Amino acid sequence: AGDLLPSVFKDEQSQWFGVFYDPVVFLVNQSYARKYGQENILSWQDIIKLQNVCVAMENLSDSANTRNFLAAFASVRGEEKSLAYFRGLNRQIPQYSRFPFTPIRLTTVGDADLAITRRSYVFKYLENDFPAYIVFPSEGTPVSLYGVAVDAASKKYEDAQMFRDWLLMSSAPQKVALEQNTGYMFLLSNGLNGNHIEQPEKLWLNTAYNTLVQQEILTNKWLQSARFAVK
Repeated sequence: AGDLLPSVFKDEQSQWFGVFYDPVVFLVNQSYARKYGQENILSWQDIIKLQNVCVAMENLSDSANTRNFLAAFASVRGEEKSLAYFRGLNRQIPQYSRFPFTPIRLTTVGDADLAITRRSYVFKYLENDFPAYIVFPSEGTPVSLYGVAVDAASKKYEDAQMFRDWLLMSSAPQKVALEQNTGYMFLLSNGLNGNHIEQPEKLWLNTAYNTLVQQEILTNKWLQSARFAVK
C-alpha cells in the first residue's frame, strides 16, 4: 500500500504514511452561480476576476488550520505571488470570520456569494435542498494531510500495525468516514483495490514553513500586506 503512494505523501524511510486529507474548497451560493455562471467559478484565478462578489473566509492568523492553508498556498505558488493574490482577494472580503463555520452560514443564507473553507466543515450540512455547492479549485488546493505511524516502543506494537494496515489497505475506513460525514478524502480510494492518485500535484502541502516561527513570520506578512492593506 505504501508503494502506491507518491513520495510526497509518505516518509522517505517509510516511518509514516499519509492516509486521508482535508482539502480547501469553494462553497458557492447557487443563486450567485446561476447569475454569473458555474463555468466562471472554477479556479483561484476565477475568484479574483469576479465582479461584485462577496467572499467569506476565516481570518488566516486565527488557527493552525488557517496558518497551514496559507503556508501550503505559499509553498506551491511562491510567497510573493501568494501574498499578492491574497492582497487582491482582500478587496472582495468585507470582513474576516473568527469561527470556521461562519463563512458557511453566510454563504447559505445569501449574505456571501461564496466561501473559502474546508470540505470537512461543509460536508455534514450537504443535503438535497442545500442552497450551495462545493467546487474543488481546478489548479489545485491546500490540503491538511493526516497520516499514520507506529511507535516502535509501543507495548501494543502488533495491534498498532494491524490498525495501520487496516487504514491503508481496507475500504472499511472510507465507509466509516462517509457514514460519519467527515468530508475527508482518502489517498488510496477503496484501499489496495482502488485507484492511484491521478494528479498528486493538485494536493498542495505545506513543505516550506515547517516550524511555528516560519509560519508566524508568513502570517505576519499576510497581515501587513493583505489583511490590513488599503482596499
